[in-house]
Amino acid sequence: LSLRARDLPGLLPEHPTRLDGALRIRQGSTGWRVEVDALRGAWRELSLMLDGEVDWAGTGLPVGRLEAQVDGNRLSLQPTADGHEASLRLGRLAGILPGVDATGRIALRQAGAALSWTVDLQQLRWERATRRLDLRSLQSEGRHDGGASPLLEARLALQELREGETRYGPLTLSVTGREAAHRIVLDARTPWLDLALDAQGALQRPASGPSWTGELAGLRLEPAGLAAPGFVLDGAQRLAWGGDRLQLERGCLRREQAEVCVGAELSLDGAPGRVELDLQGLDLSILPRPADAAWSLAGALAGRFALALTGSTPESLEASLASTALALTISDEERSKTLTLDELRMTASGPLADLGVNLDAVLRDAGPLQLAARGIGSASLEAALDVDFASLALLDGWSPELVAADGKLAGRLSVAGAPEQLQFGGALQLRDFAAEVPAAGLKLREGELSLSLPEPGKLAVSGRIGSGQGPLAIEATAHLDEAGQPQLEATLRGAQVLVADLPNLRLLASPDLRLATRDGVLRVTGTLGLPEGRIDLERFEPAVSASPDVVVLDRPVAAPAPVQTDVRYTLGPALKLKGFGLDAGLQGGVRVRSRPGRPITATGTVDLSGGYRAYGQNLTIDRGRLLWTNAPIGNPGFDFSAYRTIEQLKAGVRVRGSATAPELTVYTEPPREASDALSWLVLGRPLSSASGDDGQQLSAAAGALGSVGGALIGATIGQRLGVEINVE
Repeated sequence: LSLRARDLPGLLPEHPTRLDGALRIRQGSTGWRVEVDALRGAWRELSLMLDGEVDWAGTGLPVGRLEAQVDGNRLSLQPTADGHEASLRLGRLAGILPGVDATGRIALRQAGAALSWTVDLQQLRWERATRRLDLRSLQSEGRHDGGASPLLEARLALQELREGETRYGPLTLSVTGREAAHRIVLDARTPWLDLALDAQGALQRPASGPSWTGELAGLRLEPAGLAAPGFVLDGAQRLAWGGDRLQLERGCLRREQAEVCVGAELSLDGAPGRVELDLQGLDLSILPRPADAAWSLAGALAGRFALALTGSTPESLEASLASTALALTISDEERSKTLTLDELRMTASGPLADLGVNLDAVLRDAGPLQLAARGIGSASLEAALDVDFASLALLDGWSPELVAADGKLAGRLSVAGAPEQLQFGGALQLRDFAAEVPAAGLKLREGELSLSLPEPGKLAVSGRIGSGQGPLAIEATAHLDEAGQPQLEATLRGAQVLVADLPNLRLLASPDLRLATRDGVLRVTGTLGLPEGRIDLERFEPAVSASPDVVVLDRPVAAPAPVQTDVRYTLGPALKLKGFGLDAGLQGGVRVRSRPGRPITATGTVDLSGGYRAYGQNLTIDRGRLLWTNAPIGNPGFDFSAYRTIEQLKAGVRVRGSATAPELTVYTEPPREASDALSWLVLGRPLSSASGDDGQQLSAAAGALGSVGGALIGATIGQRLGVEINVE
């Protein structure tokens, strides 16, 4: 075939090719002969060169001379004194194999029946869709001598293989010997395990088929994060393979007091097989876990597993596990808490399609628990969990909002049915519950709570808890509707229930509230009495806002469920409010309503009685009233007056209007001019007796009355005293 600048669209339609030169291919009785005479051109727009002549008998290396080059990748075949050698230099593979790139050299040499090789890859990248592999520094060299008893000597060393953020390596592998006696040595590091293996064996080729027998002379396993020493094979472990069967003689790995023993007999032809595993003193802290895991395990396990197979299919399991103490620690940025199971005993038995499991343990600082399950893996599961906790001290430390918890919890929870239609049942009873709530200053006591699953898909809670003078009673039911949305109905009732007992706030409440969900909205209705309490406004800590240059990084917080309320609050008769000059009792009633996306509104009246300190004087409240008429909760109307008596004269202040637009005036009985009334209120004497030194005190008092009225009164006072008083 003679080519002269000829396109080959018919032969290679997907690979545009343009070649010049001559190509001859012949088949003879001894094989194939290829002759290429200065073939040059382009293939897929990549420069191409090919020249030489080779003969190939169908096995081994071709015989002859050949030079080929494609886009920086060069192949050379040359004769030697006793055979042939071939070399391949990789420069740019991406044009030939999309998604693959490599640099390095591969060399093969054949001398008679002996074949040797050298591989030196500096880097190789393979990328497909979302997966990428990066290999760095792969070297291999070896020699294979054919004949009646072939000899193989091979060595491979890999510096690193990376898949995404996961790194493997370094790895070394060597194979030496003949079929009748050879040795394999492997040393590898993975993200989860470091492995060192030394095995030797023999391959036989009888008429019945090949078989291999050998032994593990050495094995060391080091799980990631485990301090030395790792698990080391105790003695040699024999292996045999042949006739589609693998036999692994029982062998044991040991580390300090821990021992893991395994033996197996497996078949690929459908015959019965088995895998047996024994554990003694296995430290659970060595088990691999994610680097960012917020949990850890501690404790020692002992047990035995026997797995029966048919061919490669697992059929049944007999297992037992035991631990004197198994601890699970869960940590976050603020705290750490450990749950410990003492005297753990677990057994599993039966076909994997219908497995039975039993577990008995004692939860430390609580009490015994038992789990029994039948039909795991089948369409008819039955399981029950029984608890009988004499203490709830284990709750301490889980949350700073609830401390010193104690009580008794007993009952059974069950589940039954097919995996896609599980039915839950059972009941739990909490008795003698007590705890402290530091954030509210409360000490809860005499708690009694029952939780039950009376019918499929329904949860019922009923109980009471003591706080202060009276208990709080709770009744609630919850279920999922046809759309899978949670539905809740609950009532909270009580009398004289202490809900806060702090230096700045002490409140007793008498709730009669109903909670229910509808269309995804939680609705709260009923009454909430606040008959007694103390609110000290000056003891509340002021809110501190972050500086504008502070950036807060936190986990996203889910939006709260929408809430709609219609609650009537009744205040008094023993509810006190103190702070910022006010020392008064509160009494009255307010109906408060809220809807998602709308302002909170109120309707009602609250009366204040007591004292008020203003302008440096102690005043008596003779009329104090806050009024709402379907108005925003933060903008009540004011009808307020407070006074002091000097001799036979009463001087006071009145407040009208609303919280956003209050109107303040001063008055006297009998009536006096506003400036004179302010002097009687502040100084306790008429303005005519005031001196210039009193001007600053009167100016401040006038300013508190507002910009218009205060300015007029301030001007009058200034004229009378002969000083300048500015009121802004």
